[in-house]
Amino acid sequence: MKSFLGDIITESFAGKVHNSRYPDSLGMTDVFQALRNMSQTDFLTNCHLGVKVTESSNLHR
Repeated sequence: MKSFLGDIITESFAGKVHNSRYPDSLGMTDVFQALRNMSQTDFLTNCHLGVKVTESSNLHR
């Protein structure tokens, strides 16, 4: 579990580091973007599962 959380935090920081400057904090959007980029977290986001989202599936019925 430590490795899993460490990977998410590392990926979150990697997405925010620019020009050798480190961020003061991470926000929800940083963590969510990291989760979307990591194939091992596809069970949380459906990004790499091959789930096809169509326009009609977003409509309220």
